[in-house]
Amino acid sequence: MKQGKLESEVVHSADPVFIAKLWKAKGARHLHIVDLDGALSGTNINKEIIKKYVLL
Repeated sequence: MKQGKLESEVVHSADPVFIAKLWKAKGARHLHIVDLDGALSGTNINKEIIKKYVLL
Protein backbone atom coordinates (compact mmCIF):
# COMPACT_ATOMS: atom_id res chain seq x y z
CA MET A 1 0.00 0.00 0.00
CA LYS A 2 1.09 3.52 -0.59
CA GLN A 3 0.47 5.94 2.28
CA GLY A 4 -1.81 3.35 3.94
CA LYS A 5 -4.43 3.50 1.18
CA LEU A 6 -5.99 0.13 0.30
CA GLU A 7 -6.71 1.19 -3.27
CA SER A 8 -2.96 1.55 -3.87
CA GLU A 9 -2.21 -2.05 -2.85
CA VAL A 10 0.45 -3.88 -4.88
CA VAL A 11 0.74 -7.65 -4.45
CA HIS A 12 4.26 -8.84 -5.25
CA SER A 13 3.57 -12.49 -4.47
CA ALA A 14 0.64 -14.61 -3.35
CA ASP A 15 3.05 -16.79 -1.33
CA PRO A 16 4.71 -14.79 1.48
CA VAL A 17 6.35 -17.93 2.96
CA PHE A 18 8.15 -18.53 -0.36
CA ILE A 19 9.33 -14.91 -0.40
CA ALA A 20 10.60 -15.16 3.20
CA LYS A 21 12.53 -18.32 2.31
CA LEU A 22 13.91 -16.60 -0.79
CA TRP A 23 15.23 -13.71 1.31
CA LYS A 24 16.80 -16.20 3.72
CA ALA A 25 18.47 -18.03 0.82
CA LYS A 26 19.88 -14.69 -0.33
CA GLY A 27 21.52 -14.24 3.07
CA ALA A 28 19.02 -12.13 4.98
CA ARG A 29 19.46 -12.58 8.72
CA HIS A 30 16.40 -10.56 9.74
CA LEU A 31 12.94 -10.13 8.28
CA HIS A 32 10.41 -7.57 9.48
CA ILE A 33 6.93 -9.10 9.25
CA VAL A 34 3.76 -7.02 9.37
CA ASP A 35 0.30 -8.59 9.36
CA LEU A 36 -1.44 -5.93 7.29
CA ASP A 37 -4.60 -8.03 7.09
CA GLY A 38 -4.63 -8.14 10.87
CA ALA A 39 -3.83 -4.46 11.21
CA LEU A 40 -6.73 -3.54 8.96
CA SER A 41 -9.20 -5.90 10.65
CA GLY A 42 -8.06 -5.30 14.22
CA THR A 43 -7.31 -9.00 14.86
CA ASN A 44 -4.34 -11.32 14.29
CA ILE A 45 -5.41 -12.89 10.99
CA ASN A 46 -2.02 -14.32 10.01
CA LYS A 47 -0.72 -15.09 13.50
CA GLU A 48 -0.63 -18.89 13.10
CA ILE A 49 1.21 -18.92 9.78
CA ILE A 50 3.71 -16.37 11.09
CA LYS A 51 4.33 -18.51 14.19
CA LYS A 52 4.63 -21.69 12.09
CA TYR A 53 7.31 -20.23 9.79
CA VAL A 54 9.05 -17.77 12.12
CA LEU A 55 12.11 -20.05 12.28
CA LEU A 56 12.38 -20.81 8.58
